[in-house]
Amino acid sequence: MLAEIREALPSARYGANGYADTPIHPPTECPSTEFLGPPEPQSLEQAGVSESELESLLLKSLLHAGAASGTMLADGACLPAVLVRESLGSLRDELLIAIK
Repeated sequence: MLAEIREALPSARYGANGYADTPIHPPTECPSTEFLGPPEPQSLEQAGVSESELESLLLKSLLHAGAASGTMLADGACLPAVLVRESLGSLRDELLIAIK
């Protein structure tokens, strides 16, 4: 089977160890860094979440964790930190949380 593979790939030279002796060169250009996922939501409406749902999720997360940074809460909610910060400000204004 190995001989058949070697015959199918005549451009590669094989050494005594059975591995190809042809050096592998890295690509000259970096691969595209374009992210193919959905775009990041710019508002709660785009995310399909109401403000009360997000506030409820944040309060539950804080109750479970005890304390967390805004970035940690945003990562947990899978939302941009800007949107989470707005909701945290509302919760602070309502005296439901304390921000240190």
